[in-house]
Amino acid sequence: MSQVSPTNQEIAIYNTFVSTITAAENRRQQASSIYVALISTGYTLIGTVDDVGTIYILIPIIFISLIWWRTIVYFRNLAKAKFSVIETMEINWKIKPFTDEYFKTKEINQNNIFPISLTHLEMVAPLFILVFSILFLLFLWCP
Repeated sequence: MSQVSPTNQEIAIYNTFVSTITAAENRRQQASSIYVALISTGYTLIGTVDDVGTIYILIPIIFISLIWWRTIVYFRNLAKAKFSVIETMEINWKIKPFTDEYFKTKEINQNNIFPISLTHLEMVAPLFILVFSILFLLFLWCP
């Protein structure tokens, strides 16, 4: 296969697709901010309001943590799909900015002691809160 320069139409489609990646990333960050705010509010209520039963706050926090974790997984899969489409678009082009960046990043990460992606690290927060909340709930039920 010969390497070609992309047409103006291909560049326009490419630019639109790249902007959807940015938009999806912004939505993921906004969703995470909302989940953090809800969970923080719940734990604040436990510590400050005497009339609220702790169980009525912990159960929603557990569900919010599960939804948060699932949201991160969804956006991770969406990003993988989008980058796969971009890689397909770049396959015959002379320059392949996203494909090259992907392989360079992978190469650099393989040289790290702990080659873990940022998304994997981000997924720890809702799982930690989930486990902590379940343990807190068990502590309340089994004194």
